Parts: sequence; C-alpha cells; structure tokens
Amino acid sequence: MFLKETTVKRGKHRYVYVQVVEGYRDEQGRVRQRVVANLGRREKLKASGELDRLAAAFTRLDPPPEGTRQRCGTLALVAVYLERLGLAEAVDRALPTHGRAQLTHGEVICALVANRLCDPRPLYDIRGWADEQGAHPLLGTPAALLNDDRLGRALDALQTVIDEVKGALCLRALERFGCEPKRLHWDFTSVSVYGSHHGSALIRFGHSSDKKAHLRQVKLGQAVSQDGVALYHRAENGARNETGVVCQALEDLKAALGRSDFLLCGDTALISEGNLRALIADRISFLAPLPSSWGYQERYLAELSPERLVPIDYVSERQRKLPAEQRTRYRGAELAWPLELEDGSQVALRALFVHSSEEQAAIRKSRAGSLQRAEEKLERIKRGLGGRYYPDVKAVERKLAQILQGTPGRFIVTEVGATDDGKPTLSYRRDQDTITDAERLDGIYCLITNLGTDHADHAALLAHFKEQEQVERGHRTLKGPLRVRPLFVQNDERIIALLAVCCFALMIYTLIERDARRHYPDGLPALGEGRTGPATARAAFHLLQDTELIHTTTGHSVEPPTPARELYQRLTTP
Repeated sequence: MFLKETTVKRGKHRYVYVQVVEGYRDEQGRVRQRVVANLGRREKLKASGELDRLAAAFTRLDPPPEGTRQRCGTLALVAVYLERLGLAEAVDRALPTHGRAQLTHGEVICALVANRLCDPRPLYDIRGWADEQGAHPLLGTPAALLNDDRLGRALDALQTVIDEVKGALCLRALERFGCEPKRLHWDFTSVSVYGSHHGSALIRFGHSSDKKAHLRQVKLGQAVSQDGVALYHRAENGARNETGVVCQALEDLKAALGRSDFLLCGDTALISEGNLRALIADRISFLAPLPSSWGYQERYLAELSPERLVPIDYVSERQRKLPAEQRTRYRGAELAWPLELEDGSQVALRALFVHSSEEQAAIRKSRAGSLQRAEEKLERIKRGLGGRYYPDVKAVERKLAQILQGTPGRFIVTEVGATDDGKPTLSYRRDQDTITDAERLDGIYCLITNLGTDHADHAALLAHFKEQEQVERGHRTLKGPLRVRPLFVQNDERIIALLAVCCFALMIYTLIERDARRHYPDGLPALGEGRTGPATARAAFHLLQDTELIHTTTGHSVEPPTPARELYQRLTTP
C-alpha cells in the first residue's frame, strides 16, 4: 500500500485528494490498483495537522525489511546513555505534551543532543542525519518529523524550563551514574557568534577567551565534577563580568546539587571580597589563584624568599614516567591571609605561595624571545633613520610606541634625539635591574583557600588546583567535537536553548569518558596508531564509528565492529 494524490476538477476548481491505494494483480496477472481509503482533501489535511500525524503513523508502523543493515555509528551507544540519564523523561516532565502531538519535546531534544554527539549538522539537515543513522529504531523518533520548524519550536519550549531540566539532569547524573560532587571545578568561557544580533540582550562584545574580540559572544559557565563529568552550566550576557555572576551561579548550583558540602575550585575570576564572604557564609570550601591585583607578589618579596620555600610532593600524571631530574619541581610556603567579613570580624585564610620550575622556565623563555624580537625591530629602525619611513623624531616615536607594548616596554629603555641637521637618533638598552627584579617572581603564584590544614596539605591543594584543567578540557570539547555551530539561530531564547543542548551533549560525552576510563584504566587503542592511548570518549567513538544496526522481525539488533564489541558491551552494561 502507498499514498496517492488524485486531482479532481469541479468546474473551475481543482481539488487534490489523498488516498491510500493498494496494488494487486488481477486474474490475467496485470498490475492493478484499488483505493482502500480516501483520507480527504490535501489542503484541509495539511491545515489541520492531520497530514503530519498520518505521516508519523505510517513512519512508525513501516519498519525496514527484515535483514536490512544500516550504519548507525556511535548513535547506538549514545542512545543507551540518553535512556539511562532520562533526558527525554526530564524534558517531558517539565513540558508535558498537549493534544495529539506526533513527537514530544523530549524526543526532539534527545535527537538534537544525539546529533551534536554523533555528527553535528545544521537544523535543516537533522532530518537527513536521523534517516541515515537510524534515529527511529534507536531513539524512537521518526526522521520525517524532524523538520527545522519542529526543532525550532522545541528549542523555544526548552528555554522556558531550562533551570528545571538542568537540575533534574544533574541529580540523575549523581544518582544513576554515581558521580561524586565532593569537588567541583568552575570556569567561564566565551562562545563567539556571527551576525549583527541587533536588539539582543544576550549577544554582546566583551573579553573573549578565544581572542576573538571582533566577534559578539555569549559567556558560558560550567561546573565539572572531580571525575570530569559536566554537571551544570549557565549562560550569561557576553559583556558581563565573570566575577559578578559567581554568587548567583553558586545559588543555582547548590539548588541543582541539593547540597553545599563541596570544594569549589576556580580561576582568578572567582576571587573578589564579596564572593569570598558569600562562600564563607554558605559554608562552601573554595580554592583559587589570587589575582596579582591583590598584592600577593609584594607580600612574597617582603615576607618570603626562595630559601624559605620547601619542596611540595606533587608529580603530574603526564610526568610520572619521566626521570626525577626531568620532572617539574614545586616548592611552597604558607602565610595567613586576613579577610574582613560583613559583620566586621576577620577570618584568616590560607595563602599557599607556589614556585613552579616549569613555569619559571617558560616565563623566562617567553621574556627572552619577546625582548629579542623587539631589539631586532629596533635595529631595523636604526638602519632606516632619516630615510623615507623615519624622517623625523615624531615618526620614530610613533613606531616605538607600537614596538614597546607589553613586555618589551617594561624591560627596554630607549632614547630618541636628533642631530644638528634634524636627522633622528635612537639608542636602546635592556634595563637589567628591572629584569632582575622580575626574575625574582618568575614561576610564583598564590593559591587561597578556607580549607583547614587537617583537610588538605600543600600537596593536596596543588593537586586539586591542577585538576582545574578538566573544566577547560570541557570547554574545548564543547567548541570542538560537539561544535556549537553549524546551528544557525537568531533570537536569544533559541541561542540559550541551543547552548543547553550542547551542554547536555557534553554531559553525555563526559559520562561516556568517565565509564571508559573506569573500564579501561590502561587505555584504549590510540586513534590511527599501533599503540595504547588514554581511554577517552573520542577514542571510544572512533572505535564504534562503523557500528551497524540490523533490522529484524522483532525489532533490531546492534552489531559493533569486532575490535569494539567488548567496549560496547562494557559501556552499555550498567
């Protein structure tokens, strides 16, 4: 049976009817057709929504023939994690379906999240992706219904209940996957957008984490657990100062987790007197590096010295196999840092001054290179004095203002003059005293915390701080494999919802990586190489990219590639 459109003329009018037609052979073996049901006029069916509902019904009731093989790739694994996390259930609970909807909002959001993880496509091509990779049998979502209009309406609806859905997913990740939020890593990043976005309250110019100051942006904050799972996110105005939104973000984070007994690790944007007072009042432990504006460098020079720093017993994971002489050496010393509370009382925080040999070497190498490049430019100026480009003193000074920005301007002293006939002169030298003073602070940074000495020694504090890289890795994953673009949306509501979809995808991605590391502590085959590498979600996705979906009379079965069958079985078994 199939659908057929039949045109009927009545006077000057033409009407198109949709019919269900059955093909058969008559007694002579000739192919014939007969009308089984007349569904009605096409324009009326389309206006009432019946046409889409009929299409959905036929799609759900018409599986592929038995034995059909379809390449589904990593969608088979992603579908299992979406079901375990209960994403569709969480969205549908917040957005119950009314009427005879063909798809729930939860089903649509699940399809969008799966697409971000498996093969990011624009909104208009989500339907093609779903048809190619078997979204109907794996997600229960017919590809024919994933048109861009339906996807847009799901994003509009999601934006109204994002906080409720975020909280539900956070609790489910804790309960169903056993994530431990004893330590959370918090950080903001910027997501650049293209287009003018006139009148937007969300899209603004601001400080760009990606050094793309020429583009408008959205600020996105994320909280990642100690085992690398992205549990919470928050979208903010692109021009908003990150320090100023920490308190509100923490209130939302506490509500989502249902607890406040965790250690919050952040970067310098976490540090302000107001934020620290709020954290102490809420009994939240914190750890973050002090910004230089707090004067920790002056205090180090006044109260400490290299001789007073003692070794810290910390070795990063990537350096454990190196000989001891090639490892980064850490030394530190602790001072009390007073902070006045709102009631006028004072509390003494712990300030750990850390010296890193690796950071010291990197800073000195960078400084030397910067000074060398600046001196080469100054030599070119000297050779051209009095010529076409530097005919007078003003021209030389304009060029020097460009060259001596940043580091060179601090450490190079220049003198500009002119001869009796007006030809400009230039001399320069390195300010060795200033360089010596700067070298005393090379490799020094300060960590501040309210953790007691009985909860964390110097080595533990440094280890917690070094794990801040986990949230930064989440930012890279969000902008890399998951790709916020190429989804083209314009209004603020859909942009916020799209970011939420990408962050839900990141949660699934990090849960898969957490389980892969737990099952394969010694690593998985590296991508395209004959050796073993870390068990990452990317490596797991690479191994499962040729997974096939086999349609049977009773449903479907999944057939991973031979090298990945054990991996698939372990990851899909709770």
